[in-house]
Amino acid sequence: AAAEDYARQVDAMRRQLLDLPAGVVVGQHALQFFDVAGLYLSQSPPRTDDARLAIDALAAVVERLGSRLGEAEAPIRQALHQAQLAFVDPARSTGPSAPDA
Repeated sequence: AAAEDYARQVDAMRRQLLDLPAGVVVGQHALQFFDVAGLYLSQSPPRTDDARLAIDALAAVVERLGSRLGEAEAPIRQALHQAQLAFVDPARSTGPSAPDA
């Protein structure tokens, strides 16, 4: 019974996912890179190399997909900008250069 309930829930989530444009779905997943960067930057000391990787991944999505993200493009670009700004101070303290993005 639990397995059937789980299967129904997964099916319902898939149907909800298909109701959204792919750009929105990809954008939601790309925002996880933003969250990961913030998590690494919040450590003491900040884990700048790990944060930089997450920020670079977010930048890659923005740069490669851009307008194809549709309505998700603007918030993703804003998140990228915020992450890059947040990276600057900890990076100065620990040494690595700013992200390539």
